[in-house]
Amino acid sequence: MSTTTAQPTDSRPATLTTVAGWFMVVTALAHSIVGIFMFAGEWPKILTGELQWDMTVTRDFQTHLAFWFVPGSFALPTIILGLVAISRGREGRTLPVYVAWILLADAIVGGWMVFPSGHVWGLIPITLLFIAHHRAKRLRNATALS
Repeated sequence: MSTTTAQPTDSRPATLTTVAGWFMVVTALAHSIVGIFMFAGEWPKILTGELQWDMTVTRDFQTHLAFWFVPGSFALPTIILGLVAISRGREGRTLPVYVAWILLADAIVGGWMVFPSGHVWGLIPITLLFIAHHRAKRLRNATALS
């Protein structure tokens, strides 16, 4: 009976990084699209500058919520980060592990402050990034020992 250990390939960590990136992009786009339709009635106020600072105007909570849900949200930076992850994955590289740690801290704090929220949804790409980092590190160690 033969026991062999499968050697990790170069593409596995990169593939996980690419999948995590696509997950971030799709989630952020979905968040924005839902918000655009959910707050359709608020867009004229936002686009005409009603949110600009004015001490004589009482703030409209719904308009502020619409702003912070879509253009003021973390969706655009998440799309950019997802695209960077996709690009690095296609190059056969992973993101630095500190990116996963920072995203994890954000997901924990945001999920704790506002539960239920989409912050918990971020645990999926975060987990993929941690696994990709671990597999890439294991591959580097196996290559160094060879």
